Amino acid sequence: MTKAKAKTKPRKKRQADNEPIVEVRPEREWADFDDNDGILEEAKRIFAANISNNDEDRTQARDDMDFIEQPWTEEALAQRDGKACLNADPLAQFRNKVKNEFSKLRPAIKVRPFDSYADVKTAAKLAGLVRHVEDISRAQRVYCHAQGQMVDSGQGWFRVTYDYCNEESFEQDIYIRKIMNRFCVVPGYFEEADASDMVTCFVTDSVPRADYADTVAAGHEWDLDDANLKYWHDDDNITLAEYWRKITKPDTLVKLSNGMTTFKSVMDEPDFKAAFEANNAKLKAESKPQIRIIKRRDTERPYVQCFKLTAFDVLEKQEWPGRYIPLIPMLGNVLVRADGTVITYGMVRFSRDQVRMINYAWSEEMEMGALQPKVPFVGTAEQFAGHEDEWDAVASGRSSRTTYNPHVVDGVLIPAPQRQQPPQIAAAMIQSRVGAMELLKGAQGVYASGLGDQGPEQSGRAILAQKSNSDTATFHYIDGPAISIQHCARIIIDLARKVISGPTMRRILGEDGSEEMQQFNAPVLDGEGNEKLGADGKPELYDLNVGEYDVAVEMGPAYATQRQEALAALTDVLKVLPPERAAMIADLVVANIDAKDMDKAAARLKAMVPPEILKAEQAEDGGGDPEDKAAALQQQVDALTQQMEQLQAAGAQVTEEMAKYKKLADDKAAQLEFDKWKALLESEVKLKIEEMGTKRAVILERMRGNQKASAAAPQAKKPKAPKKNPKSEANSGDGEPAA
Repeated sequence: MTKAKAKTKPRKKRQADNEPIVEVRPEREWADFDDNDGILEEAKRIFAANISNNDEDRTQARDDMDFIEQPWTEEALAQRDGKACLNADPLAQFRNKVKNEFSKLRPAIKVRPFDSYADVKTAAKLAGLVRHVEDISRAQRVYCHAQGQMVDSGQGWFRVTYDYCNEESFEQDIYIRKIMNRFCVVPGYFEEADASDMVTCFVTDSVPRADYADTVAAGHEWDLDDANLKYWHDDDNITLAEYWRKITKPDTLVKLSNGMTTFKSVMDEPDFKAAFEANNAKLKAESKPQIRIIKRRDTERPYVQCFKLTAFDVLEKQEWPGRYIPLIPMLGNVLVRADGTVITYGMVRFSRDQVRMINYAWSEEMEMGALQPKVPFVGTAEQFAGHEDEWDAVASGRSSRTTYNPHVVDGVLIPAPQRQQPPQIAAAMIQSRVGAMELLKGAQGVYASGLGDQGPEQSGRAILAQKSNSDTATFHYIDGPAISIQHCARIIIDLARKVISGPTMRRILGEDGSEEMQQFNAPVLDGEGNEKLGADGKPELYDLNVGEYDVAVEMGPAYATQRQEALAALTDVLKVLPPERAAMIADLVVANIDAKDMDKAAARLKAMVPPEILKAEQAEDGGGDPEDKAAALQQQVDALTQQMEQLQAAGAQVTEEMAKYKKLADDKAAQLEFDKWKALLESEVKLKIEEMGTKRAVILERMRGNQKASAAAPQAKKPKAPKKNPKSEANSGDGEPAA
């Protein structure tokens, strides 16, 4: 059986109680992709190990989820023997506060260039592509579901996948999907908060045997004593699992002259090789430099593989096109014990005792209050004789009056039956309930002002400060998901390079939700089918396979909330500005009002803004009229030319002065001083002239690019093909041909 070796992440382990902690790096052998028997043996072994390593964490997390539904234990219910066992659910307000705070926020995903071949414009288009994936996946619901499970039990999971856009399409799209039950995920060991370094993971599902009656597993005689099979079946169901693994194999990483980075094994694939040679042949025919290998190094290529299996069948197998296992956790509080055991928990784990105290005290108070109308009446037997039913009705509250028999003893009339003093609720019971609530607030770090109650604070600043303290105590439940969403965006960008292959037109979304159809992996065309030129005069191209990109995520209010905040701030500014100054920002105020025709009103107000202000804004944003920009650049060139002429004239004058002083230099000391002064002055003048010449050349180059862009835009002509130069070598560069 062919094996592939890979190193797992270090796992801390204590050898003995009196020995230090050591790091173990075992060598793991992987079964071959096509060896089903080896895959089954490997999957069962690793699944049992993952279950064992996560057993305590999963058991406590299940207890947390059960506690939310029923905080009373079976022993407590048996001891109370029918007494009131109420559930005040005091923890719900804390849990819902954190969940709803997160649901109000929206992740702002920013894609940034990471190397010299990446560019800012392509990064902006990739960010729009990620927002499109979030939109079609309803990703906010997915994020909120995973974050809710994290708050309750310490972990929540979601996944990234891809599929055809619809039943009648040949194009594929990327989707973000929720994992309903976090206990279906059995991960291997990982150290990163987003599990980007995870090597193995299982996603399980329990299905009836009848659904897989035609498989070996359904008809197999299960051995109930087999330790490797105890997680894979019960009397009526079998476990269906997705087994994900990430292995590495030796390969050569190459960088091409067009900026693309890939592996030599990919370049050797027939489809890639044919496309590569055809592209180079086209470049050679156009007398353009061919694509060549410019860098290479030995490395390990990651392979992510997925197997859908039971304990006895490999039902499906897949080579995942990305470099990461597409299963993403959201982690709450993480506790690493001295022996290396990792425990995750949410808001429930260390609040159980406080909740039990509150429920017990409240149940006792309600029990005593319920007994108030049932306090017995005391009298003689003769007084109740014949009226027993009436007195029972009074005791149960079904009657408001009754009669009794007067009873005289030794000539003295016995008083009417009297109700006994009802039992009083102990002050200690009330105090214990109040104290338990304060302990619960302390455990969560959220106090009255954080829950919306009126505290002792009087000033607005003090109230905001107290609320900020409460938000800080639970901030890790907001920041942790941001790390997971960042990794999700990284997976989407990595997957887009494989799924969105070849020239394609895709929808992208702006930060404000605006839609745009964007061309990828081919030059962008204008309305007449001609290649659209950029500011540098080159065709506008957004190639997903060129350059490396990084991702940053900021959690903030939704775009609509940002508009409301901007409107409130601008309105406050208008109040303190003079009328003539306020008119200059009136268009910004109206543009942030969410009402019909406000965009038209903002456009009319913007037309009233002085032109010089609009031109200054366009210049800062890199926009504006090309003719105005060309005129400004020409002025800079004229100024630099004038300064260079002045420097040259000053240099000639200095040369004449140096000739005069040279005649006066008679002795060696004067000659030496003269030479030093001359060299210093000449170097300063030369450096200044070179600096001015460089600036002039840069500005002239920018003017040429703007002239080409302005000439191409109105005329919509195809750019002229460069003349063929038979003397030029098409294969430029210092490397060997890639093919």
